Amino acid sequence: MSGPSGADGGAGEDIARAVNDWFAREARELPWRADPSPWSVLVSEFMLQQTQVDRVLPRFLEWMERWPLPSALAAEEPGEAVRAWGRLGYPRRALWLHRAAAEIAADHDDAVPRGVEALLALTGVRPYTARAVAVSPTASGTPWSTRTRAG
Repeated sequence: MSGPSGADGGAGEDIARAVNDWFAREARELPWRADPSPWSVLVSEFMLQQTQVDRVLPRFLEWMERWPLPSALAAEEPGEAVRAWGRLGYPRRALWLHRAAAEIAADHDDAVPRGVEALLALTGVRPYTARAVAVSPTASGTPWSTRTRAG
């Protein structure tokens, strides 16, 4: 009988293999997957809240070029973050991301924390976002996607 982890080659391993195979075939190329740094994942998660991927892509690329580190965003005035947010909607997300960047720069030496509890302590980070960042495959190359809706 297979254990909960499927460690003996049971159904759990078969399902994991099938999902990984599907992901390898069907996953869209997205910049936060190509560079799954905790900062890029955090920025993408803020932007993707109630906003379609196709609308986020150009804005995300602009933000990451302009603000590749939390400290770079934190050094700007909050209003600049809102202006750069453009028409993504819900501009308070830009203010929350700006505030979270300032907290990361000041309290975490410019490194996005990896623990869920530390992430939840950041302004604007809710459980879903915290977990998405915490499991991001910074070096492992493990496929992941928490966004399954088309668009």
